[in-house]
Amino acid sequence: MNMNKNKHLILDERYVIEHSLNENMSFKAIGKQILKDCTTVSKEVKSHIVFEKKGAPYKPFNDCLNRRHCSHHGYVCISCERHKSRNKCSVCDHCTTSCADYSKEECPKLSKAPYVCNGCDMSNNCTLEKRFYKALVAQKEYELVRSESRSGFNLCEDELKQLDSVISPLLKNGQSIHHIIANNPSQPVAEFDSIEGIKGGSVLLTIHFVLPKLQLAFLRDANDSKSVTDIFDALYKLLGFENFTKILPICLADNGTEFSDPFGIEADSDGVIRSRLFYCDPSSPGQKGVCENNHEFIRRIIPKSTDLGQYTQSQIDIMMDHINSYESPELGDKSPYEMFEFYYGKEILDLLGVHKIVPNEIILKPELLKNR
Repeated sequence: MNMNKNKHLILDERYVIEHSLNENMSFKAIGKQILKDCTTVSKEVKSHIVFEKKGAPYKPFNDCLNRRHCSHHGYVCISCERHKSRNKCSVCDHCTTSCADYSKEECPKLSKAPYVCNGCDMSNNCTLEKRFYKALVAQKEYELVRSESRSGFNLCEDELKQLDSVISPLLKNGQSIHHIIANNPSQPVAEFDSIEGIKGGSVLLTIHFVLPKLQLAFLRDANDSKSVTDIFDALYKLLGFENFTKILPICLADNGTEFSDPFGIEADSDGVIRSRLFYCDPSSPGQKGVCENNHEFIRRIIPKSTDLGQYTQSQIDIMMDHINSYESPELGDKSPYEMFEFYYGKEILDLLGVHKIVPNEIILKPELLKNR
């Protein structure tokens, strides 16, 4: 049977996926119905998951691991009224944010195909966070990404509602992305930039994670858009969908030509959405000033007008390990490495090949890269 060469799904095919998931059909069986490879179906589902925190009939949402043997009775929340009736906190949908004993429980079924609750016979009795694939939501998200308009950040309210589940909670009321970032400091944002050496020579692509202030740098032979999308594709392949979308849901870049392929950055080869790219306003590099400031550490080791072509990616990685291990007062005397590990876990750092350098061995001078 020949598979459809057009990898982009249409609304009717998405409805087939949704209805088939409700019938507990496998990705392979669904793929045969719509003449697509099973991996395309899998990526489509994982890319457009809708998260819902709702309980079951007569049971409020509660995903605490300890809820079945909870001994708290209304004294966890200061303003809680449950202590009057002596009802257990386990039947409350608010106490999880206040209880020191709270530990999130996730359904083990969601870690494997089909990754969603469609068709689950336990759904009506489950109080955990649920995940669904919904055809109409997936279609709207796809249409949004296919939009050719990428000038500025001011999105209307209707457009904002169509953003995928990773990003939609951040964007509301038609505010600019810069306003959202400024007022949501705990949200994951990555800033992109380029560092040039000599004119026409090799360049660095830097990815700065705003929250932990950790920065990655990748050596490129030329400052073109393909080299940027190639790096993004390599990171996506290395990290996998879940880890990639955890650390790179929102990306911010300037208007350089190397970032002129937004769809190549936002979607993989199957059109699955993996990130959202926004641009700084023209002549406004200060909108990603944290990234610019962090380049000063790189310039301590590689001064301006230095030919970057003389270095290898391995040497660049060593340089970034030393920079990311440098403790900062604004991070509470912690290093970007330690902050990234706190927010996202050591597993991702290991996958990225980022290593911690002990404080007394950190070198932020040109001699770091000599004889390496």
